[in-house]
Amino acid sequence: MPLRYDRLVAWYAAHTGANVRSAYVPGATTPSPDAELDWQTRDAASAYSAPVDMVAYTRLGPHLTALRTDVTLAARADRTAKTLVPAAVTSIDITKKAIDGPNTSPTTVSVTDQMRVLAAAAAFDALKGDFASTEAHPCGSPVGLVYTYAVTFRWPAHTLVVDPGQALCGVGRGLTLDGSHLPQTLQDDSELDNALRAAIDGSER
Repeated sequence: MPLRYDRLVAWYAAHTGANVRSAYVPGATTPSPDAELDWQTRDAASAYSAPVDMVAYTRLGPHLTALRTDVTLAARADRTAKTLVPAAVTSIDITKKAIDGPNTSPTTVSVTDQMRVLAAAAAFDALKGDFASTEAHPCGSPVGLVYTYAVTFRWPAHTLVVDPGQALCGVGRGLTLDGSHLPQTLQDDSELDNALRAAIDGSER
């Protein structure tokens, strides 16, 4: 491109959502002659992650800069009808377990209060499909006492078992419908954990 690299960075700063800070080394007032810029172009969809634009540039001459541009996104598992909970759900069983600490024994609570059951079902149905990946994820370390929540939804003639996954390892929630394991996994979300925690708290009062 017939443009000086610092003016190129300025153009991206003015016309895109690029994070141009990545073009500056700490303490510098001008961008580096070789760097990468990236930014999220729009919100995530149900079928894929939010697309991210990436631009790598390198100085070739006083007024010449080489560019490479890429867009990355990740496919998600489909939320098919089998992965959703119907309005006919009558009860849920919630298993709460600490992943570390002095007591890691699981405890299970059954909930039939329809307001809490439907709130948990709505939070579950709002989960997005997990990202399609065949690579192992490194696991993060818990901060304080962290609990996981598995839940079983029950409605006439059916059960849907939702395992807790391993959020710290990037492993989504697995699903088992009427004893058959479904191929989809779901990305974890704090909203479901909050609804399950509220259902447990309400049942213990």
